Amino acid sequence: MSFKTFKAEETYPLAIVPSLLSMVEGSVETDAFKHLYRNAPKGLEDVIHDGDLACAFTTSAWLYLFGLICQGVHTTVVATLKDLVVSGWEQCDTPAPARVVHWGERKGDDGISHMHLGICLNDEIAVSNYAPLKHPIKHPIYNFLKLADGTNREVIGFWRLPRLE
Repeated sequence: MSFKTFKAEETYPLAIVPSLLSMVEGSVETDAFKHLYRNAPKGLEDVIHDGDLACAFTTSAWLYLFGLICQGVHTTVVATLKDLVVSGWEQCDTPAPARVVHWGERKGDDGISHMHLGICLNDEIAVSNYAPLKHPIKHPIYNFLKLADGTNREVIGFWRLPRLE
């Protein structure tokens, strides 16, 4: 994918990783990803549930803006993961800046189990949407999202885009 906008307007090549990480960190506590509406038979319906289900929306929006995924902005983790594969991302076992982190399932406010995504700022800290606050927060990768039994949400793995490294 190539951009015909800001990447083409600059004299020197765009520094993708620092630019992405700056945007991700700058999105902490924003309400910009709190709502996404669809026209349903009974009227407007918020598919993000007031920010409760916004992890795929935020993560895919950040990646798509910088041309790092090719199929668009997504509302589900499954669709985002499929786009990562199509866009050349590879699974890996370690966190690093600009890698996508994938956490296991937990039950959302809608009563359905959902996986979770975010972006690593470094090998210890990530930014992802935090359902209780309904906006992105900065948090530890491995000690985050306590489950009802007091355990941490499992990290399923990480995704890397070879051309970024």
